[in-house]
Amino acid sequence: MKNSIALIVLSFLCTVSFKSFSQTHQITGRITGTGGELLIGAVAELRNAKDSSLAKVSVADVNGVYHLENPKAGSYFIKTSFLGYDAWFSELFSYDGTSTETIPEIKMKATAVQLKSAEISAFRPLVEVKADKTVFNVESSINSTGSTAFELLQKAPGVVVDNNDNVSLKGRGGVMVQIDGRPTRMTETELADYLKSIQSTDVESIELISNPSSKYDAEGTAGIINIKLKRNKNYGTNGSLTAGYAIGKYSKYNTAITLNTRTPKLNIFTNYSNNWGDRQNEFYLYREQSPYTFTQSSISKRSGLSHNYKAGLDYTINKKNNIGLMVTGNYSDTKSIQTNRNEIRDFSTQAVDSILKSDQSSKNLNNNINVNLNHQYKDTLGHELTSDFDFGRYDSDRNSYIPNEYVTPDYQTPLSSTYYRSITPTTINIFTFKSDYTQNLFKGKVGFGVKTSFVTTDNTFNFYNIEGNIETLDDSRSNQFEYTENVNAVYLNYQRTIKKFDFQAGVRVENTRSEGDLKSATAVDDKNVKRDYTDFFPSAGITYNVHKDHSVAAVFSSRIDRPNYQELNPFEYKLDELSFRKGNPFLNPQYSNKIELSHTYKYATTTSVSYSKTNDFFAQIADTIPGGKSYLSPRNLATEEVLSLDFSTSLQPVKWYSIYLNAGVTNQKYVADFGGSKTINTSLTAFSMYAQNTFKLPYAFTFEISGWYSSGGVWGGSFRSDAQGSIDLGLQKKLLNDKATLKISVTDILETAPWESYNTYAGIVNRANGNWESQQFRVSLTWRFGNTQVKGARQRSAGSESEQKRIGGGE
Repeated sequence: MKNSIALIVLSFLCTVSFKSFSQTHQITGRITGTGGELLIGAVAELRNAKDSSLAKVSVADVNGVYHLENPKAGSYFIKTSFLGYDAWFSELFSYDGTSTETIPEIKMKATAVQLKSAEISAFRPLVEVKADKTVFNVESSINSTGSTAFELLQKAPGVVVDNNDNVSLKGRGGVMVQIDGRPTRMTETELADYLKSIQSTDVESIELISNPSSKYDAEGTAGIINIKLKRNKNYGTNGSLTAGYAIGKYSKYNTAITLNTRTPKLNIFTNYSNNWGDRQNEFYLYREQSPYTFTQSSISKRSGLSHNYKAGLDYTINKKNNIGLMVTGNYSDTKSIQTNRNEIRDFSTQAVDSILKSDQSSKNLNNNINVNLNHQYKDTLGHELTSDFDFGRYDSDRNSYIPNEYVTPDYQTPLSSTYYRSITPTTINIFTFKSDYTQNLFKGKVGFGVKTSFVTTDNTFNFYNIEGNIETLDDSRSNQFEYTENVNAVYLNYQRTIKKFDFQAGVRVENTRSEGDLKSATAVDDKNVKRDYTDFFPSAGITYNVHKDHSVAAVFSSRIDRPNYQELNPFEYKLDELSFRKGNPFLNPQYSNKIELSHTYKYATTTSVSYSKTNDFFAQIADTIPGGKSYLSPRNLATEEVLSLDFSTSLQPVKWYSIYLNAGVTNQKYVADFGGSKTINTSLTAFSMYAQNTFKLPYAFTFEISGWYSSGGVWGGSFRSDAQGSIDLGLQKKLLNDKATLKISVTDILETAPWESYNTYAGIVNRANGNWESQQFRVSLTWRFGNTQVKGARQRSAGSESEQKRIGGGE
């Protein structure tokens, strides 16, 4: 019922938005340089012909387009300005005050003298639709205050995060998640924990790239999600301080500081943030496995302190050459306590047989660091060469105490007990080098590049039996898993515009060599697995610009998703006496082909339909063994097919009100046959949407209402999830002459975010549900100090574009 109310409220808000939008009239046009480059952020001023007074102002969006909305009838001229370019003035013209008038494309000339500084204050849209990606500008959302990067992902357009922390984009799993262009090679659980340690104050935007070109790594069958952390772009010395507080079940705190010093040749920057407090999660599972049924509950409380840091410098050698050094990292020290109960009943009579108590505790240390060296050469003839060298190290150490106590239904009489401890240190080293070159060719632009990566992982699993106060290493249940991987890639890409058509085509070739070696005192069949394979990944796209308001596009891409390192480790990770998780060393990569057709209206509204098919799709499959035990293990299914229809729009009907809406319908189909009764044939059509409404109020207040809704979905090819959603409210106030910002928000006001799912496989029935602290009150205060003169920073990402995603470790 609450989900239905949430959907009705969101639909009403969107309907109001479109009614308002129909009343808009404007003067619009595009601003480019003489070479055709889009001048994003250029300022367009509408001035009265009579006295040159300012009537309206607009900032060019990601397509170089400005919108001077709702001007009165009169005689005007337009002035445009942009850093590094001469000011441009139009001829006088008359406007009737009711229609939409398009000004011919404005071409600005680069100035011979670099401007020292300029102060610009511009409204940044929540979502920007670019030619190759969609950008979710986190800073433009009040309700992002106090959120983590993980929670921000749940709000990003077209992104769904299920109850097992799996991320999908437009209905497809296998997403490559990057931080500042560097993949996070982690399991779903570790990635979720890492993203939960990053506060929204550190995040600038989230880039969604559903159809990457051949320039990008082929990793990630569903595409790429790149979380860009903040970086100061102002001249002089400046920075900001942020403090935040949130409370759900428990209190949580966060602070952040940024410092930046920039001169015309040198930029030194540093960011630091932390968060601490307690967080609660609840998990409930009902399982039918004859001759028993199992009703399990798990309430976990995690506490600790996490640190995030980023520091570096950029130096301009001369007009053509830049070099840079950047260090990013995360350190966290957390403790977890779980209260687990598993009620075991007779399947026929439903009489309680016994209860398993497993009150676990664990200590977790994580330390990630990445160092990037970068060089960029760029001349005025269109030649550009960018090279990156990266070294990344991931250290994780988990110490878990696992008691298993069987008692009678009244909890009074002990029946049996066993006590375990597992210590699981993991070290992963990643070395990458990549180089990308582009130049003009045959009235277009050709690009080619190379990349090589070396990855070594060392996973140790030490299992101890505990009797009294004595802990004894169990060699038969301990192991060491070492994995090495070398990927070499080369790509070629070409782009050209012919009249109203934009063409792009390319191919990427990747060779992968890997070896997994299990060292254990117990003989196993899958101790050593070697692989050597080469794949071709073509991509192509064509865009037809029908006229100034309409464009249509078709895109094709081929992708791969390799298993993360822990998914290949065959050893068993005990969750309790009756459940465990194990890897699969024979797990194959999954391959995907996708085609997408899209239409864009006025650079702000996009409608798309896409179809993808993934072969050897792998997922965590829940299975059972005799004795009432169950386990999770990754397996390759035959196919995954996804058909999706998506709609998104970002509008500002009036000066004081803006709306962003994303909605999609997705059909997911999974097929697998593992023999016997172990088959999967699942098909589900689901609807999802996200909307944000922002109202600018008097006295520097801004009010926001946002929400998301999902009618359900499929996880792991077999688990079906029920509907869930959330509505958030937020208020913002500018203080101290815009030097400070106060944000207050309340999340999930109807408590509709908790999840439920069910599964039937091999004659076994599973029903699960859970919750976290989705309903919270949050407040944050940010104070900015120092120089506010804007200077665009050199944009770059590091070279390890696919390696870090696959870091893994046992839960």
